[in-house]
Amino acid sequence: MNKPAPKVLANADAVIQLLAQDGALNHAEIADRTGIPRPSVYRLVDGLAAISLVEPRTDGTIGLGPRCLQLADAARATMREWEGADRILLDLASETHLTAYLSVRSGDEAMCVEWAQGRDFAILLLRPGRTLPLHAPVAGRVLLAYATDVHDYVRSDALTPPTTPDVETLVGELDRIRESGYAETAGEVTVGVGALAVPVRDPSGTVVACVSVAGFAPAVRSSRDAYLDSLKTAAQHLEETLAAS
Repeated sequence: MNKPAPKVLANADAVIQLLAQDGALNHAEIADRTGIPRPSVYRLVDGLAAISLVEPRTDGTIGLGPRCLQLADAARATMREWEGADRILLDLASETHLTAYLSVRSGDEAMCVEWAQGRDFAILLLRPGRTLPLHAPVAGRVLLAYATDVHDYVRSDALTPPTTPDVETLVGELDRIRESGYAETAGEVTVGVGALAVPVRDPSGTVVACVSVAGFAPAVRSSRDAYLDSLKTAAQHLEETLAAS
């Protein structure tokens, strides 16, 4: 578990994350959705705008600023261990017709670092740079199942509805993931959407990422075994990429 950030940084992060997820909003909407007092929102927005992380718009809303694009490009450029992942995910999406994702752990969240849109199922649960809590299906739960701090995490206050009903249920699901080697979900994050995920290991055997596919839940259930075979093949190729990096 990460140490909590100073309040002003945590609030700034909350504003940036909200704008990344929901798009441009006005000050009142930001205050309502983050719980940050409106006077503090005005000060935060002014400070973030001064360094181009957010940008006031002519309609009175606030959107992400151009520096976010620069930082995103720079961050992805440093992740050299995943060079070639885009090709592997494209092959996976082409084979399964599902949308494919590569996710890694970022603090207490699972972050998408690469994706490929499926031909039949353009399900955008995640996009590069976007995150979900570690206990949210399915990518996060794969990463959490193999984490060394899993027991600290499930005892923390990070577990909030509706992504997990209770600690006992989550612990049982994590045990099942470790036993079976994959995670599966059907509608917990997005109604009607099913997903499958398997771990990706580094040369030492440590789980460092997961690869997943998402599509309409009935299709995922009916072809589970075939999709799992495709996922395991993709994971093997990603592991070979890691070993060669």
